Amino acid sequence: MNITDVQLQILRIDAGSEPERCDGSTVRVIFEVGGSSFLASYSRGPRIFTSQASRRMLVTKLLADVISPHTVISKLSEVDASTAVIRLLPRSESALATWRSSMSSLHAQAVESIGQEGVLCESWFSFYIDDDAFLFAVMLRSIGIRAEEKDATSDLEIDRHHRAFKASWDRTLRIACRPWMTHTKIQD
Repeated sequence: MNITDVQLQILRIDAGSEPERCDGSTVRVIFEVGGSSFLASYSRGPRIFTSQASRRMLVTKLLADVISPHTVISKLSEVDASTAVIRLLPRSESALATWRSSMSSLHAQAVESIGQEGVLCESWFSFYIDDDAFLFAVMLRSIGIRAEEKDATSDLEIDRHHRAFKASWDRTLRIACRPWMTHTKIQD
C-alpha cells in the first residue's frame, strides 16, 4: 500500500445526529474536545469517503504512515486498533516539522521500531479544531497481540526523535476515543 491508500475523515457531530453506519473496512471512533463531539473514520485501501455536510468536516493531513515488511491488511476487521487524539502545545509547529522530517528520513528505523513493538502499521495525521493543533494516531496489530512499550528504552534514533516530540504534547488534556459501530477491536 502506498501513502495515498490511507484516509482519515473527521466530522463534527451535531447534538442528536446519528453518523452513518460503516462496514468492516473502517476504524471509527468518537472523541470530544471543548464540548463538541467528533467522529473520526480511518480507512486503508481504495475506499473513498462520502462527503457528509462539508461544513462539519475537518481538514486532515497525513504526516506519517509506517508499515511493517510483508504486512498485508485486506480488511481492518482482521486487526486490533489503538487510536489516540493528542492536542499539541501552542507554538509546536517546528517540533512537528522536525518529527515529520525524521519519520521520512529515518523511515527504515521507523519500520524497525514498530516491528519491535509488534505493530503492523502506524499512521499519524494532523488537524485543527478552532486554533488548536491536534494529532490523530492509529496503530494496527494482529488480533490478540498487545503493542510492546519499548520507546523509553530504545536506542534507535527515530525513537529518540519521538521522545523529544512528545515534549510538545499537551499532557493536561486526556482525550478518550470510543469505538463507533466498528468490527475492529479498539483498545486504549
